[in-house]
Amino acid sequence: MTEKIAMWHEFITVYTAALAEAERYGDVGGMEWNQHMIEFYRGKIEEAEKRSA
Repeated sequence: MTEKIAMWHEFITVYTAALAEAERYGDVGGMEWNQHMIEFYRGKIEEAEKRSA
């Protein structure tokens, strides 16, 4: 499970960078998508950490 959590952290990093780029260009759809994906993976990490505790 630790490997999946590390992978999800990497995904969050990628989506955070994409969010910054979307904000720079005013891409509202891109901002919404990237925010959604960041929250999605944060939720998966939180859920996995609760299960492993």
